[in-house]
Amino acid sequence: MTWLGIALGTLLVVALVAAAVAAPIAVRRALARRRESDPAYVPPGFGGGPFEELYHPSAYEAKVVQDAASVPPAPAPAPGDPPIESGPIRIDLSYADRRRDDHANG
Repeated sequence: MTWLGIALGTLLVVALVAAAVAAPIAVRRALARRRESDPAYVPPGFGGGPFEELYHPSAYEAKVVQDAASVPPAPAPAPGDPPIESGPIRIDLSYADRRRDDHANG
């Protein structure tokens, strides 16, 4: 083996070790930045799903409660809104169709 082969092999090993050290640090910094901007952010991970429900039910229940609490409630009607009548509700999409057609025609 020539000195060039040894140098390239050494360079490859050094690059792999540097990448193995730098990757977790970069991921930690990205997650920290995300948590600073959004305090409710939960990083993706194993999560467990059914395994968490089986082997750690209290954590699963806490996750369900947290998910339910993160969904905002429907807004209350404004003071001037008419009351909702009982019976079927009809939604008229003709305005949306006209707007889409106007946009498509230019």
